[in-house]
Parts: sequence; C-alpha cells; structure tokens
Amino acid sequence: MTYPAHIRKKILAELEDSTYREVAAGHRISPNILATWKKQPQPKGSRRSTPRLLTEEVIR
Repeated sequence: MTYPAHIRKKILAELEDSTYREVAAGHRISPNILATWKKQPQPKGSRRSTPRLLTEEVIR
C-alpha cells in the first residue's frame, strides 16, 4: 500500500520526538519503511497496470 505524501510527512514528523521503532509500531509499519521514506519522501509513480507481451522475436 502506498501512503500519500501528506501522510508520510505527518508520520515522519513524529520521528523528532520518538524513535523509529516507536513510530513504526504506532502506525503498524516497518522501521525500514520509515528510513526509506526519510530518503525519498515522495511516493514513486504507479506501475504499469498490465504486463508487456513478449513475442518470440523479442525473446530470441
């Protein structure tokens, strides 16, 4: 699940008063996610909704 940027900012703001573990436990997310968000606060764009089709010519 992708959290919007404004939610991420609110959660990251809690790190000023608490530890990664405390904030992560309060929101039921991984402390590693918080570290990732701190490095990249804006969510990435969505993935393609359908996989690409490969033809025999492309595979060879």
